[in-house]
Amino acid sequence: MLQGPGRVEDRVRGAAMATRPLIHLDNLDDEAQAEAAVALVRRLPGVPIVLSGRYHFGRATPGWRLVPVAPFSEEDALAQLQAELVAEVADRVNHTARLTLVGALGGLPLAIHLAASYLNAGYEVGDFLAELEASGLSLKPFTASDTAYLDRAERALHATFELSLKALRVDLGAEADAGLPAVAALGVAPLSGVGRAWLEAIVGAPSGKGLRWVSLAVKLGIVQHDLGAGRWRVHKLLAEHLQSLTDAAAATARMDAWVLERLPEAPDDTRGARWGALQAEHEAVAEWVAGLDGARAVAGGLRGYDYALTSGPYAAWLGAVARGLVVSDDPGVRSNLLWHQGNLARQAGDLDRLPRGRGQGAHDAARGEGS
Repeated sequence: MLQGPGRVEDRVRGAAMATRPLIHLDNLDDEAQAEAAVALVRRLPGVPIVLSGRYHFGRATPGWRLVPVAPFSEEDALAQLQAELVAEVADRVNHTARLTLVGALGGLPLAIHLAASYLNAGYEVGDFLAELEASGLSLKPFTASDTAYLDRAERALHATFELSLKALRVDLGAEADAGLPAVAALGVAPLSGVGRAWLEAIVGAPSGKGLRWVSLAVKLGIVQHDLGAGRWRVHKLLAEHLQSLTDAAAATARMDAWVLERLPEAPDDTRGARWGALQAEHEAVAEWVAGLDGARAVAGGLRGYDYALTSGPYAAWLGAVARGLVVSDDPGVRSNLLWHQGNLARQAGDLDRLPRGRGQGAHDAARGEGS
């Protein structure tokens, strides 16, 4: 087929049209590979071709059908795990442990396969997750006889992610030193995804550059973009890896600042726009609140009271206030947090959370409400 008169693409196309095969090009992970694949498609009109990899082609390309492949659902992830566990191991890994495992791995098939190889070797779920975290996602399959990945050391999670990040650095070019840490800052963002304004705040890039850098990451499958919802998100395991490539504390501070500056009730003339922006991010804000601890929980519990009372979700805000109370020993701060806790609990109908005793009494006395 490759030898003979005429153009090679004509010979390939002729053979393909005669046998009606389906040509599959896999591992298209960067711009150069994608461009080569597109060139091949153009040179073989009428030949069915499947292109797959981390690179994301345009959704509106005429004549192309795009099939996004998301991480497994919980049901599919459990089914994969069951299929890959040997019988005697499957019998001792209970349903709760399986849910813990697939939840921690975010439904990523490669990670589930990796976990199964360790469980089959005698590891418990907790042992595997601890070792995966300690390795920096660099664990390889446990045994060399794992035929699906034999002689494929690059299949370790860390190396798999690095392939895409290396391609991103190439695409960013001269802006890579600034652009890669900016994109990696999304590793701290809520896993449910964020809208454009919050995304740009977290990325912290100069005006106009952040979205362009993130769009390059979307193209390479590093960041997922839900076009209909207008939200960007990063897979759970990749998010953990990205945090090691940026100043995670600074990224978290930018993420927090975007929310905190929109939480206060006053001034009245901007409240509608500020609270509207937060309500548009309701699921992500709830996830953000649930993740507050330490000084962040104190700040959120104090500043977010009015918004929380109006918009909720009460359970998440009550949890943040409770965590703030654990770390704060300032009487004034504790008094305000207890006041907020009581009113939020009352609004939520959670009478068990109503504060009692000396802390509430101190707040009432300070406000002149004690008897």
